[in-house]
Amino acid sequence: MSFTRGPRRGFAGERWTPKIAPDKPEELPKYLFDELQALSDHLIRSDKLHLERTHMNTDERSPDSGPDKPNDGDIIYADQDVVGTTSGLYYYNGVNWVSIA
Repeated sequence: MSFTRGPRRGFAGERWTPKIAPDKPEELPKYLFDELQALSDHLIRSDKLHLERTHMNTDERSPDSGPDKPNDGDIIYADQDVVGTTSGLYYYNGVNWVSIA
């Protein structure tokens, strides 16, 4: 695999998106290898993390409940009153959402 300078797919804040899978079964191994390599490159070489803001749908849950089914270690960028009284970064410690920024 060769690397070039300048913007590339999955770098400089861009999201990785897979290419369309081939129609021919014999092309699938190469497609999977290339896409897994591109995803790996994106995850390893990404220079920043982008989190979409989590919004609360007041029709579905109370302000105290936070995102559905959080896992220990989850990190979110939340609007005010989604998991805390202010908007910002929060992580889930297995029991509560804790503000980190």
